[in-house]
Amino acid sequence: MKMLSSLLVAVFLAFNVAAPAEEAKDRAACLREIRELSMLTTEFAAAHEGRLPKSFEELLSAKKSPNQALPIASIVADKNKPSYELLLSGAKLSSIANPARTISIRSLYTLKDGKSLAAFVDGHVEILDAKP
Repeated sequence: MKMLSSLLVAVFLAFNVAAPAEEAKDRAACLREIRELSMLTTEFAAAHEGRLPKSFEELLSAKKSPNQALPIASIVADKNKPSYELLLSGAKLSSIANPARTISIRSLYTLKDGKSLAAFVDGHVEILDAKP
């Protein structure tokens, strides 16, 4: 009986240690994905006279070997629809007054802690408390 109790305690402790590590791994993967989308968007605008892409299809087709699965976050269960949203489809960069505070891409899912991800026109990415 004591052996079983020790085993249950060990499993419980292992789970409690593994859960935060798994969450950190998921968060890092999501940040990599949205950073890559942000970088591709910036490159797209530079190559298209300052115009942001109208869709993910347009964005990904502009690359020679695009990762077609990029708009689908690795942590979401539904792999049939995009996990991110382009908020400024087709907008000209010159029309955006504050690129450092204007969101261009946002996650359509929330992380386990209830936060969401956003990429800004200037290329930086932030973890937000709530969807904007």
